[in-house]
Amino acid sequence: MKNIILCLALFVSILFSTPVPVQASQFSDIPDGHWARESVDFMVKKGVLSGYSNGAFRPNEAIDRAELTVMVHKLFNKLRPTVPLIQEAKLF
Repeated sequence: MKNIILCLALFVSILFSTPVPVQASQFSDIPDGHWARESVDFMVKKGVLSGYSNGAFRPNEAIDRAELTVMVHKLFNKLRPTVPLIQEAKLF
C-alpha cells in the first residue's frame, strides 16, 4: 500500500513538474539525499501532503486508511474542474 501511494505521488509530481530551486525540506526526518524528497516537497507545496504536527513526515512508516483517504480527497479536490452552473430556462 505504501509503495502504491509513493508511486502515485511520484507520478503526479512528474506529471505536473516544474523547475523548482533547491531548498531544504521542511521535514526533520527526510535527509537531503532521500530518494522521495523532491516528490514529497512537491506534494506539500501543492497541498496534498502535510506531514505530522511535530514537523516529521515518517517516510519509512506505512500510512493507514485514514491518511490515504485524506490524501486522495485533497488530490481530487485540486484536480476537480470548475463547471459554471446552468440556469434553468423557461419552457413556455
